[in-house]
Amino acid sequence: MLNKEAIEQLRRLETFHRSKGVDAYILEAVDIAIQALEKQIPKRIDKVVKTEHLTLCICPNCGKQTYKSSIGNYCQKCGQRLKLDQ
Repeated sequence: MLNKEAIEQLRRLETFHRSKGVDAYILEAVDIAIQALEKQIPKRIDKVVKTEHLTLCICPNCGKQTYKSSIGNYCQKCGQRLKLDQ
């Protein structure tokens, strides 16, 4: 199952539980799971500034300045997976 499919299923589950009046604690847990999965889907970066040693960019999720890392393309502030167009 892909992240997008899992998000879709969790949203259906959330809608079902809301209609049944389920505890807000469960709904919050489902919402947190959706947010975590959404951060795993790469978001395209529009603003990129390349310097001699770093590639700086603005995270499309949180708006904070971050840099391209050799470890992976994730925002160091919010954890959003980033997609750098080469």
